[in-house]
Amino acid sequence: MMSLFNLIFASVFVNNIVTHSLLGIPTILDAGYQKILKNGMALIIITILSSMANYYIYDILVQYNVIYLKTGILILLIVILTKLLSIIFKNVDFNHLLTNTIILGITLLNIQTGYNLIEVVAYSLASSVGFLILTFLVMIISDRMAISKIKEPLKGIPITLITMSILYLIFYHLGLK
Repeated sequence: MMSLFNLIFASVFVNNIVTHSLLGIPTILDAGYQKILKNGMALIIITILSSMANYYIYDILVQYNVIYLKTGILILLIVILTKLLSIIFKNVDFNHLLTNTIILGITLLNIQTGYNLIEVVAYSLASSVGFLILTFLVMIISDRMAISKIKEPLKGIPITLITMSILYLIFYHLGLK
């Protein structure tokens, strides 16, 4: 079993949820600085809470031998948590997180890897932070590219995807010994 520090470092950099599992790419392509800063904490809170709840719910599904309901119940739980948090925190818009594949992806990866509760919380937090770091890096680089001379066919999304692939190679290299 991985140590907690290794799990956190790997989740933020090496096995980043975007570069490793290709989740959340549309969110990154549509992001802006205000969206990242305003909704980053909302993403972290919902991811941690849904992963913790799904940790216990999955045990119930296994106990009653209804594992085939896993995805539907996980999505339903994420929707319920999102709506509850939007009622509690009225000034933050949580509705955009309903379509975010990262939350469901992290909770499913927690189940597949068989982490205990502490590792589930650590992985959820580290993966969310890793997503925010990568999103912020892509935004900074995209702003720099917007003022530089790039050929017309590569402007916009194509150069952003190329940038993300280069960032993936950098993050992947961090994991090599």
